[in-house]
Amino acid sequence: MIAIAGAIGNVFNPRLLIIPVPLWSLLGASGFLLVTLGSALLRQRPRSARTKRVFLVISAFDQKHYVAKLVRNLHSVLDQRGYALELRITDPDYSAVGQLHCLRQVLEHKDDYVGGFVIAVIPQLADRMQKDLVDFCGKLALPVVFLDVEPFENEFHYPANAAFVGYSAAEIGVAAAGWVAEYLVQKQTPCPTVLVIGGDSQHQRQQRFKEELMAKLSPVLVLEDKADFDRLRARDVTRRQLKRARLNGQGLDVIFCTNDEMALGTVDGLLSVEPTTVVDTIVVGVDGTPQAKALIDAGPSPLRATVHQDSHKVAETGVDLLDRMIRKEQVPIRTFFPTDVLARD
Repeated sequence: MIAIAGAIGNVFNPRLLIIPVPLWSLLGASGFLLVTLGSALLRQRPRSARTKRVFLVISAFDQKHYVAKLVRNLHSVLDQRGYALELRITDPDYSAVGQLHCLRQVLEHKDDYVGGFVIAVIPQLADRMQKDLVDFCGKLALPVVFLDVEPFENEFHYPANAAFVGYSAAEIGVAAAGWVAEYLVQKQTPCPTVLVIGGDSQHQRQQRFKEELMAKLSPVLVLEDKADFDRLRARDVTRRQLKRARLNGQGLDVIFCTNDEMALGTVDGLLSVEPTTVVDTIVVGVDGTPQAKALIDAGPSPLRATVHQDSHKVAETGVDLLDRMIRKEQVPIRTFFPTDVLARD
């Protein structure tokens, strides 16, 4: 009786409820109307809660400190604005098939969401994956904000309900190349050897780094290898490349890793071999994770610099953009933040 009265009081004039109503009078047609209306209003309560739920599909999680920090920041900002976050992680990391499975799960429950975020898997040959993302956005018909990894080459390829917030992969490569080139010029290395360790999902970072470095320095030898953003793999790649360089009578002047996890693995690999063979090798990473910044600030270490990405700024701007898209406001299709390099002098 009290629950129904409270529900009815939200719809009709509350003063009507002060009139005593016998319990038997709730039977019959009037009783059916009251119970039906009360049930309908109660059913609307969980639906209104669902309208504040957003999804996040991420391409990797294991040992990805930058991604973990971004997820934490997203959760914090969304919580402050009254949204609930539902996380979906591809399995295994950087799996295009796993990402497609997560996107299909979102589509199966799309009525539960008001929009969401995607940190995409974009392999080197990206045409098929981009088509899948366009198809996903079309079927979802809700706002989608891509974070960290830009899925399309230009804004004309974005679906009408999608946008991007993050750092330009090309500018990250350019910033890293500029810092490395300046370091090698100051060091006066006549023909430096630079190793680039990356992965398919952020291929543009290493490609632009290579192009920019070769444009700034001549001659320069640029070697490339893959560790797929994994710290242990980067350690093993570093050991293998050092061995190969020694056999060829070469050294490695700089190792550029396209994320900090690989940069830390590279440091592990350098420190595990005889120090005299790598005393002049320096490492540059990407992300500006707390562990990388602490190692840079601590003093003598091969890790000398990292291209910083502010995960809190990405999260805050991404949530603001999604919020505006949900309210049907016009927003920029692509939002890029300027890059900066954190380095030890």
